[in-house]
Amino acid sequence: MTQQEAPVTLTYGAILRLPGVSRAFAAAIAGRLSYAMLPLVLLFGVEDATGSFAVAGSALGAYSLASLVAPVKSRFVDTSGQRKVLIPLALACTLVLCLFALAFSTGATAFVHIALGAMIGICAPPLGPAMRAVWAALTPDLDARQRAYSLDTVAEEALYAVGPVIAGTLTSVAGAEVPTLAMGVLLLVGTIGLATSPAAPQAVTVKEQGSRHKNLLGPFTSGGFILLVLIVLGLGAGLGPIDVVVVAKANDAGNPVAAGVLLAAMAVGSGLGGLLWGRIRHRQRLSTQLGGLLAVIACTTAVTGFVSDLLPLGLCLALMGIAIAPALIVVYIAVDDTIPPANRTEATTWVNTANNVGVAMGAAAAGLVIEVASPGTALLAGAGLVVALLVALLARKRVVDKGTAPSE
Repeated sequence: MTQQEAPVTLTYGAILRLPGVSRAFAAAIAGRLSYAMLPLVLLFGVEDATGSFAVAGSALGAYSLASLVAPVKSRFVDTSGQRKVLIPLALACTLVLCLFALAFSTGATAFVHIALGAMIGICAPPLGPAMRAVWAALTPDLDARQRAYSLDTVAEEALYAVGPVIAGTLTSVAGAEVPTLAMGVLLLVGTIGLATSPAAPQAVTVKEQGSRHKNLLGPFTSGGFILLVLIVLGLGAGLGPIDVVVVAKANDAGNPVAAGVLLAAMAVGSGLGGLLWGRIRHRQRLSTQLGGLLAVIACTTAVTGFVSDLLPLGLCLALMGIAIAPALIVVYIAVDDTIPPANRTEATTWVNTANNVGVAMGAAAAGLVIEVASPGTALLAGAGLVVALLVALLARKRVVDKGTAPSE
């Protein structure tokens, strides 16, 4: 599929003024804020109720594992529409959150807490992919879509920076029950607002009867899509050690509190990089853009492995972050270019799932590497993995640049 330049480049403000966007985006942000708050509230609430961090970790792990069914839910969104799927999921998830709040205050068993954690993961509506489907439907030209995805990615970065702060504050002031109920309200109101917005039907009414993608494999019939998912999986694994390594380096420096500031520096860099990337009209092929960003991530990750002093460490993390959000933006655009519109929600959900699984794998591996070697070694291993992804991309770049979806 040949990329076409838009005759007019829309500003971020113009993107938000597109028909139906402001309501859909605000609703999606409200709903997604509940996901940013959830891990901390769940950990504090279950630990306080059971007196066991092991149970709290198991409940969070059950939630994370159950969340792997997200692509299945997204396929139903693609085939049945956002309103018919997202709203029932939100109602069910809100009910489970209410049960969780009740469990916190009634001395429920460890099994109940773990089961409720799994149920949240099963019921949670895929709001991020649903919103990206709306963006894709409303911004058919490349430049506008790039800017929309930049805005969405930066907003998500901000949510996951602010969400834990809100969760921790509410939990310390009012107990875990209050933020748990607040998450239910945010999720329900946000999901209903998104699914019933005027923009939502445009993202889900595209039908491609007879498409070779409409089978059990869904978007995985596209070689380009498979490569992109594997790249995101590997990128997540390569960056997964960051949190563990930063905590270890901060402890080694005698200032463990600095770990939060260092990770915030990377988040700020990522947000800034996403906004700047969205403002640039790129003329290179998508594979070239992604390859350049992977090279930057690999280099900064490797350099960070050799840095121990906290100030230069924060600078390295910020520089690394500048390339992370743009890399995801390019992947989302490439996915749109590789699969038909009828598979968009499921496809971007697979991208999210691959990233989450990769990060979990990388973090687990980093812990083992740090035990037998050093924090720097874990980052060097991550950098090596990103280099391997770059080589794979260069070897198969044609399947990324040559989409299979019809022009819109």
